Amino acid sequence: LRAGAVAPAAAAKERAPITAQDYRQWETLGDGVLAPDGAHLAVSIRRVDGTTELRIFAINMADPESGPTSDPKIVESGSAPQFANNSRWLAYRIGYSEEEEERMREEERPIRNRMGLLNLASGEEEILEAVASFRFDDSGEYLVIRGYPAEGAEGAEGAEGAEAADIVIRILESGSSINFGNVSAFAWQDDAPRLAMTISTESGAGNGIQLYDATSSSLLVLDSGDATFTQPTWRADEDDLAVLRSEESESHEEPTHVVLAWRDLASSASSALRFDHRGHADFPTGMRVVEDRAPSWSDDGRAIFFGVREWPEKPADETASEEAGDEAATGETTEAGGDNEASPDEADAEELEPADVDVWHARDERIIPMQKLQEERDRAKSYLSVWHVDEDRFVQLGTDLDETVALLEGQTHATETDRRPYIFDGMFGRRWFDVDLIDVATGERTRVVDRVRYFSGGSATGEYLLYFKDDTHFSYEIATGEHTDLTSGLPADFVNQDYDFPVEQKPSWGLAGWAEDDEAVLLYDRYDIWSVRPDGDGALRLTDGADDEIRYRYARLDATQRGFGPGRARQGGIDLDEPLYLSMFGQWTKMSGYARLDTTGEGREPTRLVWLDARVSNLIKATDADQFAYVIEDFDDSPDYFVGPELAHAARITHTNPFQTDFAWGHSELIDYSCEFGKRVQGALFYPAGYQPGREYPMITYVYERLSQSVHNYSVPSERSSYNQAVWTSLGYFVLRPDIFFRGRRPGTSAVECIRPAVQTVVDTGMVDGDRVGLVGHSWGGYEAAYVPTQTDIFAASVSGAALTNFFSMFGTIHWNQGLPESSHFETGQARMEVPYWDDMEAYVRESPVMGIPQLETPMLMAFGDNDGTVDWHQGVEMYNYARRAGKMFVMLVYADENHSNRQEKNQVDYHHRVLDWFGHYLKGQPAKPWITDGVSVMERNDELKRRGRQR
Repeated sequence: LRAGAVAPAAAAKERAPITAQDYRQWETLGDGVLAPDGAHLAVSIRRVDGTTELRIFAINMADPESGPTSDPKIVESGSAPQFANNSRWLAYRIGYSEEEEERMREEERPIRNRMGLLNLASGEEEILEAVASFRFDDSGEYLVIRGYPAEGAEGAEGAEGAEAADIVIRILESGSSINFGNVSAFAWQDDAPRLAMTISTESGAGNGIQLYDATSSSLLVLDSGDATFTQPTWRADEDDLAVLRSEESESHEEPTHVVLAWRDLASSASSALRFDHRGHADFPTGMRVVEDRAPSWSDDGRAIFFGVREWPEKPADETASEEAGDEAATGETTEAGGDNEASPDEADAEELEPADVDVWHARDERIIPMQKLQEERDRAKSYLSVWHVDEDRFVQLGTDLDETVALLEGQTHATETDRRPYIFDGMFGRRWFDVDLIDVATGERTRVVDRVRYFSGGSATGEYLLYFKDDTHFSYEIATGEHTDLTSGLPADFVNQDYDFPVEQKPSWGLAGWAEDDEAVLLYDRYDIWSVRPDGDGALRLTDGADDEIRYRYARLDATQRGFGPGRARQGGIDLDEPLYLSMFGQWTKMSGYARLDTTGEGREPTRLVWLDARVSNLIKATDADQFAYVIEDFDDSPDYFVGPELAHAARITHTNPFQTDFAWGHSELIDYSCEFGKRVQGALFYPAGYQPGREYPMITYVYERLSQSVHNYSVPSERSSYNQAVWTSLGYFVLRPDIFFRGRRPGTSAVECIRPAVQTVVDTGMVDGDRVGLVGHSWGGYEAAYVPTQTDIFAASVSGAALTNFFSMFGTIHWNQGLPESSHFETGQARMEVPYWDDMEAYVRESPVMGIPQLETPMLMAFGDNDGTVDWHQGVEMYNYARRAGKMFVMLVYADENHSNRQEKNQVDYHHRVLDWFGHYLKGQPAKPWITDGVSVMERNDELKRRGRQR
C-alpha cells in the first residue's frame, strides 16, 4: 500500500462517513514547478471552499529520499510561481478567495492582485501591492514588476490591448529599484539584462521605444514620436530588436505600421533599420502592416517576419466631408457657388440607418453564428510576410487569411494549407486540404501534398515534411521533391483503429517528434515507438510494449523551453544521444509509470523507473539539475508530488488531504467484459465507502464514451460537482464507469450493447442489487442516459443532463457556443451517423430517444440550462412533452441563465442534491421529496424566492 492510500478493508468500516459539511476542506493539487537547481518545489492548492494557497517546499539535496527539509512555507491565496533562473528567488501572485472577490465586487472595489517575492536562501519575504504581472530576466538577478493602469487612464494601448502602466525594475541582490511610467509592453533580451519598453502616454507626446540596460543603469531612447509603438521582439539569444510603429493616414480608416529594427544593440556599432511599405516597390498595393502579429526575426538575423493585410480606404463621402471641414476651417471656398452649402436635393435627402439584418447564405463556409464568434480573431488575421533586410526586399508568403502558414526550421521555406478545393466537404466535418511549399526568398510556391487530412509539418532541420495519408506516414524531401513511404512495409499498424468515428481516413497513433539533424522521426504504433529514417532506409522499434500490451510514449521534459515567434512551427529536435524518458500505460491493467531508454546502448530496452497500479503523471525536470518530480494518485490516494534524482527512489513531498484517513472511503478496480457486438472493453468500478462483503448495494452507472482509464483518478467531494463519484461512494453506492465503443449509424444502440453487459458483469458478482441500478450522463452521456432506458428496463432510474433527444430536430440546430452547425457533429462527429437524415431515415428514427418514449418505463430526471449553447434546451422540452403525453414518470429541471452545465454556485449545489434525491428515492427507497412526486408550481417557487429575499 502506497503512503497516503486508504485501506479498503475492515479499518474503513469504522471510519466516519463524509458529510456535505466536510467537503469544503478538500484540496485539489495544482501544477508543480521545480527550481532550476531542483532544490525547491512550488505547488498551488485549491480547496472546495474557494480558497487557495501556494506551498513551497525545500528539498534535501544531500538525502533526496528523506523528503522536504522542513514544513512548507504557506502563502495564502498564492499562485503562479516563477523561479529565477539562478534559483535564488521565487516570485508569485497573491490573490483573494472567491468570497473576498465577491465582496470586493459588491463594494465596487477593484480586484488588484499582490506579489510575493521570496529569498530562497534566507527565507525573507516581501509583499508588494497592486501587481498585475512580473518577470525575471534570464540571469535571475533582475525582476520587472508591472502595476495596474491608473483608473480612468485613456492612454494608448500596447501589445495585446494592454493599457500603459508603471513598471519597477528590481535589482534583487541590493534591493534597489528604478521606476518607469506609462509602459504598455516590455521584453527582456535573452542572456542579457536589457529591457525593451514601449511607452504610451495619454497625450502621445512621450511615446516611444526605449532600452534600459540594467547592468550599466543606462536608458536609451531608440525612437519616439506621436505614434503607437507595439510588439517589441528580440531575436532569440541575440541583441537584435524589432518593434512596430503606427502611422496614420488621412485616406484610410486604420493606421499602418512601420517596422523598426536595430542590430547589435550591445555594441557601439549598432545599426538602425526601417521598413516603410509606403515607399517600397515590392509591397502590394492596397495593403498595410498590421500590429496583431508581432515581428519575428529569422535565426540568422537577415530577415524579419510580420503580418500584412488589406488597407481599407475611407468612404468617398467621408473623405469629402473631412476635406470640406478642413476648407471651412481655413476659410477656403469651393469653385462652384463660392461656398460649402449643400444642394437642395442633398440637404433634403436623409440617409437611412442600415438595417440590422444578417444574411445567411447556403454557400457560407462558416455560418453567420460562427463568424460572429470569431469576428475578433478574423480581424486579427494577416498574411505572413518577410522583409529580407540586407537586400531590402519584401515577399508576401501567405495568400489566404483562413489558411495556416508555418515557417519551417531555418526559415528558408514555409508551408501553407489550401482547403479551397474541398470547401463543401469541410463545411460538414470532412476536412481535407492540399499543402503548398513556399520559398521564403522568392515567394515561389509548389504544391507538394494533395488531399490530406493529417499534416505534421516540418522536420527538426526544415529539410523534410511529414504527412499521413492512405494509412501510411510519408516524408517529403524538399531538396529532391521525393515522397517516401515510411511505414507501409513495417510489421506494425500505425493507424488508430480504436478511433470509431465514421471518417474516410482514421488518424495515426501520432509521433514523438524528429531527432536532431533529422536522423530519424519517432513514430507511434498502438504500443511502441519506432525510429524511422526519413529517406525510408531503415527503421527500428525502440520499445517492447506490444509484447505486454503496454503503451510507450515520449515524455518531453523541456516543455517550458523558450517560445518562438508567430508562424514558427518549431519544437526542437530530440537528442538521441541522451536518454529518453517515456511514459508507460497498461492497456488492460491501467498501470502507469515512466521508463528511461538509452538509444545508444546495445540492448535498447526501456528501463522501468516507476511502474504502479495507480495513475502516475506530470513528469517534470529541473532545468539545471538531474532532479525530477511526478504525481501519483489513485481513487483512494490523494494526488501528491514525488521528487528525486532517480524516479525509482523519489520521496513524497506534498501531502494533500491528510484528513481523508479520518473518513470512510471506497476503492476501485477494473472489470472486464465484451460489448454485445464482440468488442472487448473494460469498466472502472468504485466501491462504496465501508464496503462489507456479502451485502448487496445499489449502483450508479455513469456513462459517456471510454471511461475505464479513470479507474485510478482521485475525486474531490464537492456539492458544486453534479456527478461526483467520491460523494456517491461515500453515500453507499457502487459507481460503474464503463467503456462504450460505437458503430456507424448506431450510437444509441451501441451504448445499449456496451452498457448492458457491463452492468450485468457487476450484478453477477453478487455485490450489487440488480433492481437498484441507476444511470446518469451529461451531454453525450446525457443522450445515452435518455436513450438507453427506452430500449431496456435494467435501470431503476435515470438522470440525463443536457441531452440530445431528437436526431431530426437536433440535426438542424446550431452549437451556439462555437457557432457550428450540428450537421457536421451528426455525420462525422460524436453522433457518428455518417449521412444526413434523408439518406437513412430509419437510422435517425431508431437512434432518437424521443422515438422510444412508448417503451420508456424508467423514471427519468432531465436537466437543462435555458441558455445552453451546446445542446438546444428545447431538446429537453421535446422529451418532456412526449413523455408527459405518454404518461411517463418524467421530471425536467430548467436552470435560468445557465449554459451547457451550471456555473452559478447556487444552481450547482441545487442540482447536486436533486440528483442525490432522485437516486436516494429510486435506488435506496428513501421517501420521495415533494418536487419528485408533485413538482413545484411557479407560485410556490416565487414564494420561496421572496422568503429568501430574492426575485426571479
